[in-house]
Amino acid sequence: MDKYADLPLSVFADEMAERKIPSPAAGSSLAAALMMAISLLELTVSEQAEKQEGMDGRDPSDDLKRLRCWREEGKALVDGDIQAVEEMVRRGSAVGGERLLAPVCRLHELAGEILEWVPDYLAVSGTKVSDTLIAALHLRTVWIGSWHIAGFNAKSFGWDFPLLSDWETELKRTDAILRQVYASVRD
Repeated sequence: MDKYADLPLSVFADEMAERKIPSPAAGSSLAAALMMAISLLELTVSEQAEKQEGMDGRDPSDDLKRLRCWREEGKALVDGDIQAVEEMVRRGSAVGGERLLAPVCRLHELAGEILEWVPDYLAVSGTKVSDTLIAALHLRTVWIGSWHIAGFNAKSFGWDFPLLSDWETELKRTDAILRQVYASVRD
């Protein structure tokens, strides 16, 4: 299944730009961004797990296991999104949105869940604060980008909008976290 996800990053980007990947690639590129965000966050979380220090409401060892599973899921979503878009283009509204929008909706769900962890790990990032911040920026992009893709495709094919999240509130919350991190660099 991982036909595209196993390509070297440079080849994936080249093939996307040269339209050799059989879909518009927006969702699959968000899946790749999710994988990168998780990898960056793993740097911070693994350091906390090695220290074996308790964190308020977080277990870094468990979080690390979940992140590694989600990174693998992100890999599967690269190809899953490409396959869904291929089918969407071929069969359109005859198939139904729930199944075809599932990969991009899952990206949205994962990015939102992981974004909830960011404040806890930013607080203990130490020298990894830039890695954690960039992970948050990637996650923000995946979260809002997947919301748009799901909405755009649902509207285009006449399907019900599949996501219930209040994107404006979440975006404001995420941006407030990012502002704190940026401000800390100047303090």
